[in-house]
Amino acid sequence: MGKEKGKNILLIVLITTLVMSFLLFFLGYYRIGFAIGAIFMILSLSVGQWYSLKSKEELYRSTYKDRHR
Repeated sequence: MGKEKGKNILLIVLITTLVMSFLLFFLGYYRIGFAIGAIFMILSLSVGQWYSLKSKEELYRSTYKDRHR
């Protein structure tokens, strides 16, 4: 699976969980809505941390390459 395809699938999953959470909450299924909202929060925080770590690694690699030429 390519990077772009993986990002697109992840984005679709995040948007779907967010929409489902609000929809279920407003339809009166509060517990299920909160549970899916919690899944959304866990996924979004995990993805944010992972991309932040990847960005820091790229910055370190580029800085290391520039200094050790």
